[in-house]
Amino acid sequence: RSNMYIKTKADIGDTTYFLANNKVITTVIKDIAIEVTEQTSQFGPEENIAIYYDTNKSNKVHKKDIFLTKQELLDSL
Repeated sequence: RSNMYIKTKADIGDTTYFLANNKVITTVIKDIAIEVTEQTSQFGPEENIAIYYDTNKSNKVHKKDIFLTKQELLDSL
């Protein structure tokens, strides 16, 4: 089996931005959770990788919803 390299969008300690209740939330990354599961498709086994950024006990933000600048978040809308 080969090595797996996972590149994260942000690092622990980075200030990031996400949208919650139609408001821009500014927060600092406290923890990064990476979930790797193996799925079987018609083409054989493949890995499904999900990366979540934890900012506190109530915020677990998926990588697609977190931005490194406020402008990046606004441009995504």
